[in-house]
Amino acid sequence: VGCSRPYPYTRSLPDAPMDDFAPGIVVTPDLQDASPKERMRHAGAIARKIQEMDEAREARRKAANAERKRRDAQAEFAAGRGGVDALEYARMVAEYRRAHNAVAPPAVRHGAPSVWDGDRDSSSKIRVCIRKRPIIPIEAKHHEFDSLTVLPRADGANEHPNSLVVHEQKRKLDMSREMTHHEYGFDAVFSERAGAREVFEGTGVPRLVQHAVGGNTCTIFCMGQTSSGKTVTMEGLDPAQEALQGGEPVPEEPGLYALTARAVFARMQEVRTLATLSAGQSRREGSRMAGVSAKGPAALRVLISFYEIYRGGVFDLLARSDTGDRTRLAIREDGKGVPNVVGLTHKEMNSALEVEALVKTASAARAMAVTAANVRSSRSHAVLQLRVCSDEDAAKALADGGGGGGKLSLIDLAGSERASDAVSTDQQTRIEGAQINKSLLCLKECIRALSGARNQHIPFRGSKLTQVLKDGFVGAHSRSVMIANLSPANTSCEYSLNTLRYAQRVKEMSRDSAAPAPVAGHAAAAAAA
Repeated sequence: VGCSRPYPYTRSLPDAPMDDFAPGIVVTPDLQDASPKERMRHAGAIARKIQEMDEAREARRKAANAERKRRDAQAEFAAGRGGVDALEYARMVAEYRRAHNAVAPPAVRHGAPSVWDGDRDSSSKIRVCIRKRPIIPIEAKHHEFDSLTVLPRADGANEHPNSLVVHEQKRKLDMSREMTHHEYGFDAVFSERAGAREVFEGTGVPRLVQHAVGGNTCTIFCMGQTSSGKTVTMEGLDPAQEALQGGEPVPEEPGLYALTARAVFARMQEVRTLATLSAGQSRREGSRMAGVSAKGPAALRVLISFYEIYRGGVFDLLARSDTGDRTRLAIREDGKGVPNVVGLTHKEMNSALEVEALVKTASAARAMAVTAANVRSSRSHAVLQLRVCSDEDAAKALADGGGGGGKLSLIDLAGSERASDAVSTDQQTRIEGAQINKSLLCLKECIRALSGARNQHIPFRGSKLTQVLKDGFVGAHSRSVMIANLSPANTSCEYSLNTLRYAQRVKEMSRDSAAPAPVAGHAAAAAAA
């Protein structure tokens, strides 16, 4: 065994005898002139070095075994929680929330101003809100984690949150994990803790009801990917449907359909009360307008229509629920450019309970299907219209769908879905998805045109959906609220980003910079006030 460093007395002795060396020790010729003591010291150093190498090798072996056991335990632990990557990304999200004081969703702001109140931009005719739903049982079963964070307001004001962060998971070139945080700001953001009542009040639907009762056009529409909660936002929570999803029992909660219908009839009662008080005061003062004030609001009537846009056609849901009629209807514009559905059924309602019962029956006739994301997925755009009009306009509407008055439209858009992500190979399902995406793409082009140059052509005739929404976007006194629904699952991150970019374009729309008329009730009620 040669030494790693030369001794000072080394010299070349190629023919020196080897008999006088210690038995069992092989040395190089450089040590043949060294004393036995020096040779034994050298042999001891080599033995200690070998022992140290053996000990270091054994330590490395134990460390490798410990690391292997740790990784196996971590993999076994992560296998029931989505994998190591999911745990690591979830840890990054948790760190971000701790750093931004958003560990828990923001508290629900009861009584907070709506998106139409306060010192907001009065020149905009549209408000854009975001609603995040909670993780559903099927996502929890697949161990998906929450990739959306609703940030609390930085100013601490008693208002709804207005910013949302999407945590996008990525891989670097060296395959290490990283996460990009995309922050968006909107008029209001509702977390998973907010119920339908908070969304109803926060989006300012009561103000829109006043505006519609005053004879104007208002539109509320929900959009987002499949299974993001659009239909639940509109129809409310149904315990039976939640049981089909495998979730825990939940109490029944009304959606925007029911809450809006109640608000319409409540507002009409207020208008009539104000008109009666005004008439009494006018009679005491001898006013000639007493009869007009008492007659106008008291004569208001509520009509309802409900139809769906399915595979490029318009179908009457009220007629289908009554007689099973599946006649395709046409959309025509009147002399003022207002779109009307020819042959659409209108029914007069006398209470909110009648509206709720009729909508529930008609919704059952809507096109639904079982998809990979949802056991009850909407395959059509549903449009519910509440019209508040006079006797004369109501007679025209019941006769041929014409007439004026206020109109409040609630639209539940079908969910967007990429064809490459669709699990179903059924031809009908694929055709439905293609038609849904086509109409949503046309809506996107209209939004892009509305936010562009003032004289740019707006392709509203590109689809039935955009024809219906035209009046809500470009009407002189129209108001619109867009509710973008998001799924918090990390596997839906790309869809969430697309929806938020879509909503951002809507928010940037500045087609009409003139300040609109104030959101108010019926003219007679305003005069009475």
